[in-house]
Amino acid sequence: MDTPLGSVLYITLGCAKNEVDTDRMRSLLTAAGYEEAFDPQDADIAIVNTCSFLTSATSESIETTLELANEVQDGVRSCPIVMCGCVPSRYGDDLPDELPEVAAFVKADEEDGIVSVIDGVLGVERKIAAYIPQVKRTVEGAVAYVKISDGCNRFCSFCMIPYIRGRYHSRNAESIISEVRDLVAGGVREIVLIGQDTGIWGTDFADEDTAEASPRNL
Repeated sequence: MDTPLGSVLYITLGCAKNEVDTDRMRSLLTAAGYEEAFDPQDADIAIVNTCSFLTSATSESIETTLELANEVQDGVRSCPIVMCGCVPSRYGDDLPDELPEVAAFVKADEEDGIVSVIDGVLGVERKIAAYIPQVKRTVEGAVAYVKISDGCNRFCSFCMIPYIRGRYHSRNAESIISEVRDLVAGGVREIVLIGQDTGIWGTDFADEDTAEASPRNL
């Protein structure tokens, strides 16, 4: 696709796991024909990937979104905002009424459908190519984070992760190794394995898999 369908501004808040999720959405949208913008005034649409594990993180996510809305409302071009990640996962159906400045909301576990969401907001009519969900994640630079799990089983009073991301679930070793190989082939030289609790990775696997399940074996 020679002419980009539009330019997308990416704003990521919170932890390294959100950076991984943004990388994934960027890779999907790039494969689908969108280019990246680095300034709100140059963007056709903006994605704000939010954090909400603490009250302060939620406040920062909402403030950042509203500041962006104020910045683009008087711009030369329209720049609708799509809010992704933890805030939509936590507050769900309450958000459209509370944040009319936002064009669409995407929960953390729905981010693989980001191409359809962006197409819908921008009025792009097409059938999404079947290959899109299989797009390989790409990053810039020599260091990359790789998620080995998501969710958490520790219901700490100050943290909302179990309610936002669900119970702890390990990613299977095959998919982790495949992603690492792709990243190394793309020029990455240092991989940082991340998760809410990397020390218990694999303990939720079936019994026959548990013996070989440890971060060291990865």
